[in-house]
Amino acid sequence: MLFLLGITISACDTQHPPPPQFRDQGAALDSILQSYQADSVEFENMREADLTDSALTVALVNCKRLPSADPDSSARALTGIASVIHRTVLDHSRYKSYYIVFVESYDDGVFKMPYRKVERVVRVDEIEN
Repeated sequence: MLFLLGITISACDTQHPPPPQFRDQGAALDSILQSYQADSVEFENMREADLTDSALTVALVNCKRLPSADPDSSARALTGIASVIHRTVLDHSRYKSYYIVFVESYDDGVFKMPYRKVERVVRVDEIEN
């Protein structure tokens, strides 16, 4: 039974919905990834059925650079990332907020385990147009 549960969890983890579409084909997102030297980005809450809270989660994975430890500076950096995502995501009217999180992941043989480092929910009304 435990073996079957492990297979189910592993199979579920590999099925990610496609990322949101971007006006610039992801060029601005690539720039963010390069700035923070991230291995990858993962998105959650893109499907219609997931939009009950109207938030898009943007997880920057295994970044070699992080925003400043200063809370105000970090908040500005995360708001800036949310602003870029908001301006470039194709259907930004679907989202009322963006959850920006920096995570460190490692492979334990079954699935990735994220560890939160830096995170912030940015409401659309906080983003300068």
